[in-house]
Amino acid sequence: MTYSQKKHWVFDLDGTLVDSSEFYVRFLRSFFQSHDVPLAEHEVIESLGTPAPVFLERKLGPDLALKALKNLTDQSDLDALEIKAFLGIDELLFKLKAKGCKVAVWTNRERRSALQVLQATGIGVHVDFSVTPACSGFPKPHVAGLQMIASEFGCTMTDLVLVGDHDVDMKASESAGCVGIRANWHRYGDKAPCLMATETIYNVSDLLLRT
Repeated sequence: MTYSQKKHWVFDLDGTLVDSSEFYVRFLRSFFQSHDVPLAEHEVIESLGTPAPVFLERKLGPDLALKALKNLTDQSDLDALEIKAFLGIDELLFKLKAKGCKVAVWTNRERRSALQVLQATGIGVHVDFSVTPACSGFPKPHVAGLQMIASEFGCTMTDLVLVGDHDVDMKASESAGCVGIRANWHRYGDKAPCLMATETIYNVSDLLLRT
């Protein structure tokens, strides 16, 4: 599968561009433990593919979830300075931009910390447009964010290539009718091919070769 002719690329942030999963998991384990709420390993995996407000309210109830979200926002601001991009991401984005491609980031992360991560890692220099739920009004897998990106880029959603590491990304690509690349290179990634994706890729270097 080659994507060499595609000019409009959309990347998820956490677990796709940046190696941040462990920061979120560490927060969850600490918060759940401090409130004597059990957190099974399969729930950790579930949390990485579910919008934080949805996951936290489901597991903690509305009141405790609000506290958790406030704490998560504060912790995310601190973690943003420590999070690193995956090896090869800077090269990948540089290559796409050198070919004249437009690059967007579409994330369920809170906007302030998302922008901090992009700046701190240095990959923000390659990004033309970024969208969070605060921008579109909806978290993934709702396609409102993709609609905003397509409008900004002057293309249709079917012209986009969406790269993401979880089902919410691939569900969105299916709904939008665009190419969906499942990024399975973080430590919690499922090793089985994603049936919703156009292709499942296990290394950043492999995606670099396909562009």
